[in-house]
Amino acid sequence: QLENFEDPERVRRWQRSIETKDNSNIWVAKEGTHVIGFCMATSRDGLHDLRALYVHPNYQGRGVGRQLMTKALEWLGDEKDISVYVASYNSQAIGFYKKNGFIKTNIVAPSHKLNSGKEIPEILMIRRGK
Repeated sequence: QLENFEDPERVRRWQRSIETKDNSNIWVAKEGTHVIGFCMATSRDGLHDLRALYVHPNYQGRGVGRQLMTKALEWLGDEKDISVYVASYNSQAIGFYKKNGFIKTNIVAPSHKLNSGKEIPEILMIRRGK
């Protein structure tokens, strides 16, 4: 089941996250008044991370993710490595990141636990800097 991007509690969680994070940026894709995707990146202590990139399934394959990724990569720059954790079973996301210059590593992260209690196994992907 998909979480509603516009769920008031989800919006409050993201607002708290935005307000408390230094050196981060968030881009939001909308169609009319509806949020259809977002991307969050951080740059701190010399580390560049792509923290999240989500596009509603009804809008995938239309270039929304590519546009969000382009904004994040422009903001982060290409001087340093950029890391992203991806659900290990999400071959579509892994393929998307590969198309954008990321490579899979052998590093497995501790499972990401959602508020629902569901755990998502993740792997690390890296986009090498110059």
